[in-house]
Amino acid sequence: MRNLRSYVNLLFKYRLRTKKEIYERLLRKGFKKNEIENEIRKLEEEGLIDDERFARIYVRGKIERECIGRQVLIEKLLKKGVNIQTAKRIVNEEWDEEKVIANGINLYERLKRKEKDEKKILEYFLRRGIDYNLFKKIKKGLESP
Repeated sequence: MRNLRSYVNLLFKYRLRTKKEIYERLLRKGFKKNEIENEIRKLEEEGLIDDERFARIYVRGKIERECIGRQVLIEKLLKKGVNIQTAKRIVNEEWDEEKVIANGINLYERLKRKEKDEKKILEYFLRRGIDYNLFKKIKKGLESP
């Protein structure tokens, strides 16, 4: 599979990618930098690479399925190559605290079955970027009927 466009299409078959992800994958596959840059330029012109669209879909998916804080989402986007301004803006626009709390309640209940130490559970949430105030809302949601 030496054809650059075929490989790019294969990558997109699984999920959207950022410009940085495409660049790094093509470089690792052995394509030349100037070929990669030309292909990325074409992909951007065709609208196939759009870091903002990627960020929006990525954040929505994470919020829908996980209990994860804003800062952790931003850091994950930065690692994928989304610029900081775009990452912050998209996370703020897509943030849905109610979903995060609902996911947090489910996660808390699962963790509580295994771990009785409240401090360790709190530390787990903090590592996922859930601040203490949001953690309190999750706990309060557990107490509500």
